[in-house]
Amino acid sequence: MAEEFLGLKISVLLHSGARIEGTFLSIEPFTRQLTLKDGTPFNPPHHAPIHGIYGKDIKDLNTESIQQQQQQKPQIIEPQISINKSFSTSKNKKKKQSQQTVQQAQQWPRNNRKNNNNSNNSWADKDVSSYQEIEFDFQKNLNRFDKAKVFAEIRETDKTSQEDLLVSLNRQRNLLPTENVLDEEPKNKPKLWTETNHTPVPSFPLATLTRIEHEYTKVSQHREGLLIENSAKGAAILAMRLLRGLSSGSVVVLVGNNKNGAVGLAMARMMVDRGYQVTVCLASSNKDHLCRLVAFEYHTLYNLGVPIVYHPSDIKDDCNLVVDAILGPENKLMDNLGAFHAITEAISWAKCQNKPILSIDFPSGIDADTGAPQHPEYVIYPQWTISLGIPKLGCNSLRTTGALCLMS
Repeated sequence: MAEEFLGLKISVLLHSGARIEGTFLSIEPFTRQLTLKDGTPFNPPHHAPIHGIYGKDIKDLNTESIQQQQQQKPQIIEPQISINKSFSTSKNKKKKQSQQTVQQAQQWPRNNRKNNNNSNNSWADKDVSSYQEIEFDFQKNLNRFDKAKVFAEIRETDKTSQEDLLVSLNRQRNLLPTENVLDEEPKNKPKLWTETNHTPVPSFPLATLTRIEHEYTKVSQHREGLLIENSAKGAAILAMRLLRGLSSGSVVVLVGNNKNGAVGLAMARMMVDRGYQVTVCLASSNKDHLCRLVAFEYHTLYNLGVPIVYHPSDIKDDCNLVVDAILGPENKLMDNLGAFHAITEAISWAKCQNKPILSIDFPSGIDADTGAPQHPEYVIYPQWTISLGIPKLGCNSLRTTGALCLMS
């Protein structure tokens, strides 16, 4: 039945009020997930090559076949041209006249070559001294332009502040080749301050932080492993401080198949070494196809006998803390269509638990540059967030990150 809808343009209305248009690709019979190609949602306004939509989120949908779209295209009527004998006769006459004109033009230069040479060189015999009086005096006219006075008038009439000048923006901002110096920045940009001595803390775009990390790891292949280990150590120390004073320290770590998930697995290993009860839930569609960093930490925990489940419903024991390491700041929810179902189930499970949540580096489901949710339903608002290095621009409110903890 699904093959009948292939190639149809579908407009989907969601329960949230958003509308998405695209071409039908497939539908999953078990999860009832509808997949559209070249989807263009109206809220929020952005374009994606592939969109996945759950059946429970769909309120209404309309279809329009490609044949109906082609019938709506305007037909082009080609003009008909008729040729009669009188037109061909006049055309032959004009052709003969043009041939005679070409023959005359070929004979004319041969007859007048000497006369042309004499007339072209006649300027060489003229006296040019008379032109010296009317020659343009550059130095005299240059003195008429008072550069200092003109620029002083420009400064008096221009009311633009020094900070808003283009030259000032070029000096203040270290832009990437893909960024534009004229892009507007929010005037009321939120600032971060330390809680103890109120020291201002800078925040940077995700692209800048990714470039810094890339340059750091490019020096040696072992630097990437050191970053994972140091990040996991800081997250484990914070988690143990939060669990201090409790009778039982039980932790559930939700990890994804990405670098942030590798940090969560390494953190779980360190907490197990210190006697904490840890359960790991791997939010991935296939445990046999893990990225290199996640696979290394996964096999280490597996050999240690740490409980690892692949669906949140398999978590049996109660916990005191939930650790969010599902999506990193560079991972978008809609970019993981293969593991979309596993990721959304892990996020939904964490939201349903009446337990405090600690997010590693940045909360899952939130844009790291804007702080806006990537999906209205599948988003985590933690009580704490441990930022691995410099905070991102999206760390703009307590609702987004909770208490923000920095780790150098």
